[in-house]
Amino acid sequence: MKRLLCFLLSVFLLQGCENKKEVENKTPDYYGFRTNINTTINDVKISAGVEYESFDKLVLTFYLPESVSGMKIVLENEQYTLTYDELVFSLSKNSVPFSMVCEMVRVCAENVKSASVENEIYTFSSNGHIYKLSMDESNCFKKLIVDETYTIDFENFEYVMGQTE
Repeated sequence: MKRLLCFLLSVFLLQGCENKKEVENKTPDYYGFRTNINTTINDVKISAGVEYESFDKLVLTFYLPESVSGMKIVLENEQYTLTYDELVFSLSKNSVPFSMVCEMVRVCAENVKSASVENEIYTFSSNGHIYKLSMDESNCFKKLIVDETYTIDFENFEYVMGQTE
């Protein structure tokens, strides 16, 4: 009887272990990406084109709000440069308008490969903030939610594949 009980317990334990398979992180290896983003921060609708290159350069080109349409923010090696018309400024992170958007996209791109995946949501934390990223069926970024407060929608997402030298 004891042997039968041990056998049944072993079967149940093995079956329980089998059901707890981890979901694989399907993010492809990429060099960078291009996309358009839409978000609203402090009641301001923001629309921008994004070029993310080799884990050290991020360029946002703003379309909305209209007052900054055409403005570019370049984040390269932790340095911000703002370009508007023919003016170019080097600025600190705290003085760049919409630097929060740059930071959220950069942090997402740099951490998604190590994110845990549950119910097709990629989750990770950085600097005390919780990031949740959903992807479409092609494993392209779709929607980023930060701290259940800020949402960034990605459109026309395209990976740039390859390796850095």
